[in-house]
Amino acid sequence: MTAVVVAIPQPRADELAAELELEGVVVLSVVGTPAAVGAELLSGAGAIIVPASRAVLTADLIATCDRAGVRIIALGGADTRLLSRLGLSASLPPDAAGWQVAEALAADPEPTTDRTTTPSSSSSAASSSRWPHAVGLSAASSTQRS
Repeated sequence: MTAVVVAIPQPRADELAAELELEGVVVLSVVGTPAAVGAELLSGAGAIIVPASRAVLTADLIATCDRAGVRIIALGGADTRLLSRLGLSASLPPDAAGWQVAEALAADPEPTTDRTTTPSSSSSAASSSRWPHAVGLSAASSTQRS
């Protein structure tokens, strides 16, 4: 069973939280803005649901989620380059139903990036499938240094 934090604007946040609970997903917290998300709020969460926008998907949010081992599920937004650069899976529709989000939570994350990487060990393969945004950031930073 996955536990999530829903960090999207109201009134959709409460609606999605109720839909997710019907799907068997534990909703730990509903916050109207991802800016209010800190490590303590993510404690026990497996994922956070946020809008797919540059204003939300900041380096601070990504780093907080990486440190907490929390997967990011993005809703809406058409900026696939941003998601790719961050190593995030493709976003779901902005009005995605609870069952769609539950399916995305249950699925193995597929980053939107076209880069192919060869994991050096099975532990790095596990972390890249669990938190793909961490892999995207390290790959992007190593590309920028070259």
